[in-house]
Amino acid sequence: ELHGLLARSNAAWASSAEWLILVGADQFVNLADKRIHNDMAEFDTGAACLSLALQATALGFGCATVGGFSREKASVLINNLEIKPLVIMVLGSIPQQNTHISQRRSVEEIARNDFEGERA
Repeated sequence: ELHGLLARSNAAWASSAEWLILVGADQFVNLADKRIHNDMAEFDTGAACLSLALQATALGFGCATVGGFSREKASVLINNLEIKPLVIMVLGSIPQQNTHISQRRSVEEIARNDFEGERA
């Protein structure tokens, strides 16, 4: 069912993965017997995804986090309006010939270490 939620371009390369995991954030939390909005839900969920990706990599699996999917259909699938679908994680064995290699910018292009003397 999750494969059917993916955008066509993602579905093509993710079709051979062993696992697809729909990740969502519960927008509310129980605090002192009250159900209140959880402002940190998406941040916490992102941290959990990172932990899962790091562990999968350490175990020798490939892992990708995909944002290209139908969130509307995912909401219908999980049938819980308090959970916001965020990403689908694709996990599986790394093929001998990986045909989906992302071209990312180098660290030098996106990171700075010259903040000396600057103030916010």
